[in-house]
Amino acid sequence: FWGDSIVDIRTFNSKNQKSISHVENSLILPIFKFVNENQEEVFDFDPYFEGNKAKETKTLIELLQEYVIFFDESSNVFSNYHNFDKNYTLKYESNIKQDMTLKLESLNHKSFEDFQKSLSERTKVFLDSFIAGIDSSFSQFYFEESNIKSFASDEFEIAQYVQKTFEKGYRLWIATDFKKRVEEILKAFEIDLRKISFFDNFSLNGFDSETLNLVVLTDRELFNRKSKNILEQRFNYAREDFELVNCVNDIKENDYVVHKIHGIGRYLGLSKQEIDGNVMDYLTIEYANGDKLHIVAEQVNMLSRYTGVSSESSIRLSKMGGRDWKSIKNKTKEAVEEIAQELLNLYARRKITKGIQFDPDTQWQLEMEEAFPFTETKDQMQAILDVKNDMESAKTMDRLICADVGFGKTEVAIRAVFKAISSGMQACLVAPTTILALQHFETFKSRYLPFPVKVAL
Repeated sequence: FWGDSIVDIRTFNSKNQKSISHVENSLILPIFKFVNENQEEVFDFDPYFEGNKAKETKTLIELLQEYVIFFDESSNVFSNYHNFDKNYTLKYESNIKQDMTLKLESLNHKSFEDFQKSLSERTKVFLDSFIAGIDSSFSQFYFEESNIKSFASDEFEIAQYVQKTFEKGYRLWIATDFKKRVEEILKAFEIDLRKISFFDNFSLNGFDSETLNLVVLTDRELFNRKSKNILEQRFNYAREDFELVNCVNDIKENDYVVHKIHGIGRYLGLSKQEIDGNVMDYLTIEYANGDKLHIVAEQVNMLSRYTGVSSESSIRLSKMGGRDWKSIKNKTKEAVEEIAQELLNLYARRKITKGIQFDPDTQWQLEMEEAFPFTETKDQMQAILDVKNDMESAKTMDRLICADVGFGKTEVAIRAVFKAISSGMQACLVAPTTILALQHFETFKSRYLPFPVKVAL
């Protein structure tokens, strides 16, 4: 806002408050409470929902007539619904007594009693930790299970545990993202794979159940690895052009800015000034020799942030008029052309030099990548594919992966390094600090844990 005027509208990330993109307009809808067919009223107290069209609606339970309904901890589900209905009713009755609303013909939610009735003839499965409170007329199946320790990729312990499972006469289910690797481990100890049922890995722990005569192993027990949680989402936020100044809120007083014509200056703030009889908002930019430039707020797009040297003492303000700035730009252009010629010669030599051609992805590569505990962003996935294509080509590789902190550069490196290892090569990762090197060491060690790969620091 500038006063009561909206000067800029943006979408933003609610977690870190960073802007995502600019929007031209936004539609804000009011919260209406339909009292009757011809009257609408807006209230400022805690909302509840009602409407004269409620008789035409159906609940999700009513719509899913042919489905079996599963309840995870049913006592919690029913308790929460009952409390919601109770509070809803009390609020509604209180509002009527205080003349804050009229009595409504219908409501937009089912009462707890109606909710229970809608379930009475449906097929239901309750998954509960305790059977207390469950209707005794329901068929009940109770079993005990115990957790299994982590083998942390110890091949001998894994094989030994599998052998003991078969000796007890238990069935064995293995849920893993590394099926090929597990099969290789068990084959090395001459274990019959036909006795094992394999499934895709899931985010829960495995267990040992004497009641079911069943053992379930997951990557958590086998390799101390978590599976990708299907409920987790990885959001991809488009990064703004940081240099561009779109509105006066993008810069603050004493920031260094660059004017397209006049060059580098210091922003002194916003002020109202009368020029030629017109009172308008102006941005004041200070230049060399104390000269000041006043530009109307609407021309803020003539500015961009200064992104040169960070030391304030090293920043030299330009002289107004544009001649000084034009000279700097011409010198810069000549330097850029010189660098471009050097690069042209360099790339010409690189093009005739044959590089290392790595093997296509192996089964291990696919399993390692599938175990990535997050969903790849679109740009991250494209970077991974580009790097792999470069590695499989006979041309000398030359690629820069650039992204903000936390946007997945390390995962690109993990997959590229594993591809090199799978082709019989060694790989070296160089980090700028000891702490960062240690962090990468722990990350690579964790990701390569299921495989016979040596990671050292």
